[in-house]
Amino acid sequence: MAPATGPAGSSPAQEARTRSPGRDPCTGSTWTTVIAALTGLAVATGIAWSPDDDVLYLADSGAGTVTAFDYDVDLGMLGPPRVLLEFGDSGSGTPQGLAVDRAGHLWMALWGTGEVRRYSAAGTLEAVVRVRATRATGCAFAGPALDVLVVSTAADGLSVREQATQPDAGRLFTTRIPDVLGRPAFPYRGPVRGLTRV
Repeated sequence: MAPATGPAGSSPAQEARTRSPGRDPCTGSTWTTVIAALTGLAVATGIAWSPDDDVLYLADSGAGTVTAFDYDVDLGMLGPPRVLLEFGDSGSGTPQGLAVDRAGHLWMALWGTGEVRRYSAAGTLEAVVRVRATRATGCAFAGPALDVLVVSTAADGLSVREQATQPDAGRLFTTRIPDVLGRPAFPYRGPVRGLTRV
């Protein structure tokens, strides 16, 4: 598998080690090349890192899967994929956005269920948060302490009857989960112009 380096595969750990925007701290070279680390994705809808930045999680709603990749922080390399979660039947929902909390739990928004489900890093279902809209599209942790779970939803494509029973569809929902804290975002700080895709 191609290395995940530079802008396409920067992990939070790599970002933290970057001494100046767009520069590799190990070689001092400027990132000007984007390497495709993954191909063949159907509809990639969510990406998140484990607390130690050594596992990359990827939700693909087209395939109905969440795949985990071990990640070598020092080499910037993804390991072989392993399907962590599969959502095959119509009642299980379609994986959308995801987040990882500080304890390493995956929080998965599931389109068609009105749920965000918490899974262990091994893929065991641990908790379910329900919202008043069936089309959950994403989740993230917010607030000064990152102790508020925010769930985004959609209303597009709902029938008139569905809209009447889900008047809050398309809104954001928030809740506090006891003893759960999110992880801060790590925005990309590399170059935005002059990149070449390999």
